[in-house]
Amino acid sequence: MYDAREWNPQGLGGFEQVIKQEGAFGLDDKVPGFAQIGKVRTEGALITLPYCWFSPIDTWDNPSLCAVDTYDASGDLLKFRSRAYNRPDLVPIAKAIEYAQRRDYPAVLSYCASGEVARRMVRDLPPFVFAGDLRVTRTGNGMESVALGDTPAYRFDVKLRAGRWLVVAFSAD
Repeated sequence: MYDAREWNPQGLGGFEQVIKQEGAFGLDDKVPGFAQIGKVRTEGALITLPYCWFSPIDTWDNPSLCAVDTYDASGDLLKFRSRAYNRPDLVPIAKAIEYAQRRDYPAVLSYCASGEVARRMVRDLPPFVFAGDLRVTRTGNGMESVALGDTPAYRFDVKLRAGRWLVVAFSAD
């Protein structure tokens, strides 16, 4: 967990939280096909904070998805600059599953290429999905097919559109 606070000498004084980022570690942080990303860097104008989190695409007791957030501390105010992922192709699947389990159609839609795909995910995904087995197959330039689980198996097609990965197809076997 990263918790950064800024001293405010005004009035009684105090610390104002400027960064709060939670993460997770598993039994073994070496997940095949999911390299960790970034290194903690807190010196200089740019601060980088790497972290991982548990998601529905995990295959064991290890968080697979990781990110690194970069903050700019060059001015008077700390500013968020960017976030990079170790597997940006799988983030929309994990996020769409997470929101579909909550039946949050607008949130699912933000990770899908169409309303039809988002509605199908909200309707067909159960309250708990665990990848177990994860198979990623490249199907073309900027296109992948991803299968999760044994039985039932869930299949997702993702496509890179305008620099962003989106779920373009979903089916439950």
